[in-house]
Amino acid sequence: MPSYETIPDPKRPVPKICGFDVELANVDPARRDKGTHAAWSLLRALAHRENGIAAGPRANRAQDAGRVFLPTSGSSPYVDLCHLELAGAEVRGAWDFCALFHSLLELAREAAQTVNALRHEDQWIRVHANNADGHGASWGGHCSFLINRRTSDRLFLHRAHELAWLASAQVSSIIFSGAGKVGSENGAPAVGFQLGQRADFFECLVAEWTTFRRPLVNSRMEPLASGDSLARLHCIFHDTCLSHTAIILRVGFMQLILAMLEAGYLDAPLMTSMTFEDPVPAVRTFSHDPTLSARARLL
Repeated sequence: MPSYETIPDPKRPVPKICGFDVELANVDPARRDKGTHAAWSLLRALAHRENGIAAGPRANRAQDAGRVFLPTSGSSPYVDLCHLELAGAEVRGAWDFCALFHSLLELAREAAQTVNALRHEDQWIRVHANNADGHGASWGGHCSFLINRRTSDRLFLHRAHELAWLASAQVSSIIFSGAGKVGSENGAPAVGFQLGQRADFFECLVAEWTTFRRPLVNSRMEPLASGDSLARLHCIFHDTCLSHTAIILRVGFMQLILAMLEAGYLDAPLMTSMTFEDPVPAVRTFSHDPTLSARARLL
């Protein structure tokens, strides 16, 4: 890939490079905290095992404390408030994403085994790759995709129909990307089993937030490269899922639809014919119906 210095044109298509950060649920049965001690124990064991390189002092804030970089991949685990978070290095394709994602989960598993080797079984630290705890808390498996500045401006500043189409595409993808969940949360109607763990927690169409009033499309403007020609789409929609097929489909799907938007492949009439009238309740409707017979009104 050419560096950003050689891509001065904000309209020029760019490779759909993808990075991620996944929040893991962790608990220490010996502690009455929210998981902070478990998160730090896991991070120390992981950093020691992988010869992690500590980040500089400017990188240590409450939400990315203790960040280390792994020389084997460039990925960076850290503690986000009270849980272990794994930030994966950027990759070009969905297959590489899947491989890196599972390799980092394996490192977290090995870190837990290292810590638990010194404990009795009833005091083992537990770490989970999930998105909800059944008690009202939800955490995410976020992806970041490289897009050009023109596409970002069109989505968030100029073309509401393109934003609504992107949200609708994500909502539809829950049928192959959802991790599955027993029950419902966040005031949603009771359900025995649903397709997605995050579906009950989406409350608006677009916003900068990620931890409350979660949007289908996140508008956080934090490009991870210099220059005015590149932008970053921060996707918080999809579940953390262990299925290789679901991982490859959701990442490849996002790369494809963002490339279509960037290339101007879809005109306005076609977009609106494939856009939900109200995508926010549609995601809950679809998630709550594993028979795949639920419907939502189109524009």
